[in-house]
Amino acid sequence: MLANAYRPRQSWTGRASNRSSLTCRRNAPHPVPQIGPAAPAQIADLVEAASHEEGEEIINAVGQDLELEADVFEELDTEHQLEFLSTRTDKDAGRLLATMEPDDAADLIADLDQDRRLSVLEAFRSRPRRRSGHCSATT
Repeated sequence: MLANAYRPRQSWTGRASNRSSLTCRRNAPHPVPQIGPAAPAQIADLVEAASHEEGEEIINAVGQDLELEADVFEELDTEHQLEFLSTRTDKDAGRLLATMEPDDAADLIADLDQDRRLSVLEAFRSRPRRRSGHCSATT
């Protein structure tokens, strides 16, 4: 009976009822769940709880999708927004700000140091803007 109680860890793969959202890596000392896509607020929480290096790694991974990266940045607190924006070039900062919602981008620009604000604004102005889902009244 004890012989049947032990199964190698590799047999745990796909044992969860929702196989698409939870799998375990083979030959890991402990099963390592791989969870499906997370919401921007959840990713921002992970970034805020991580060290700077780990947070930067998360943001770089998310940065493959510009919209998602902007959404995550919008969810970060101001301190973390400024921390991670400070490691970017003005061109990269402008690209990110152009992808963010206008009100969030304006708040972040206002929080930048005066010296950097102008150069980031120049890069921001040269980028196409994110199309918002909100309707605007025109006459």
